[in-house]
Amino acid sequence: GDFDFHSGGLELEKPTGEPKVFVLGGNGTGTHVFRQLQRQGIPFAAGVLWTNDLDYPVARALAMDIVAQKAFSPLTEECLACAKHWIDTTEYTVCTLSPAEMSDQAEPLRELRDYAERQGKLRYGL
Repeated sequence: GDFDFHSGGLELEKPTGEPKVFVLGGNGTGTHVFRQLQRQGIPFAAGVLWTNDLDYPVARALAMDIVAQKAFSPLTEECLACAKHWIDTTEYTVCTLSPAEMSDQAEPLRELRDYAERQGKLRYGL
């Protein structure tokens, strides 16, 4: 497992293997999905998360890969390309964010959600 000194969070061991799901989350909305996937033994990738996001420590402990961006920085093209890679290569994408949470600096997350929807891979729950 993993213990996060800063949050006091304790996470069980992450599932192993190639990610089957990409979780598009943030702002604390993805944590319950990360833990549910872990309990089901489903490996996943998560993103795009800023390193100061509430979801980041749990994703770091449970996800096979994290698409992450430095705190308070705009999302880079590299991050967006990496997220699209996971959308393309996983079975489906779970979006835990509401449209209201994808504004201003997080507008590119809306574009990723729309991209997953166009690929026929978007879900709002497991």
